[in-house]
Amino acid sequence: MFIYIDKYTLIQNLRNTTNSLVTFLSLCNFLISTLAIPFVAAAAMARNWIFGQIGCEFHGFIVTGLGLTQIGILSVISLERYFIIVRRSNRYTKKCYVLIVSSCVVYGFTCAIFPLFGWNSYSLEAGRLSCSIDWSQGTFNYISYCVFLLVVGLLVPLIIIITAYTYIIRAIVFWFSWWYWFAAS
Repeated sequence: MFIYIDKYTLIQNLRNTTNSLVTFLSLCNFLISTLAIPFVAAAAMARNWIFGQIGCEFHGFIVTGLGLTQIGILSVISLERYFIIVRRSNRYTKKCYVLIVSSCVVYGFTCAIFPLFGWNSYSLEAGRLSCSIDWSQGTFNYISYCVFLLVVGLLVPLIIIITAYTYIIRAIVFWFSWWYWFAAS
């Protein structure tokens, strides 16, 4: 990642909006690796979770927030590709991309903060090495958050990504069929 960021800052041709989004995606992965994986490694060495409930909530919040942020960035990348390839427009400024990335971060961490305030909770997973959203409780409070996360964190981004790439594939097939027809005549 550091080599990529170094190349990104040194080579002018790499400084475009898509690479900015990919760089931010890499940064989210790096933050998960540095902020969450050490907890899991230490717990694995101790063969049990050793950080208590506060450490569990921190770990679950970071992993959930950064994971949802990554899903948001992937949705934005698919929309950006759609606008460039299908609509043939890329009128977004750097300020617009900063706003979009900031919105993805707010989206991810807003969805992740609800368990800290009582709508579901972060608890140890089955292996007792990491923490996540509690998927096992059967009360309305827990089930409603799981459904919310399924819809907002998975289905909506998945629909955006599938729709964008469907239009992209249709446009590419149309261009190639037109080019083939033009070249054959």
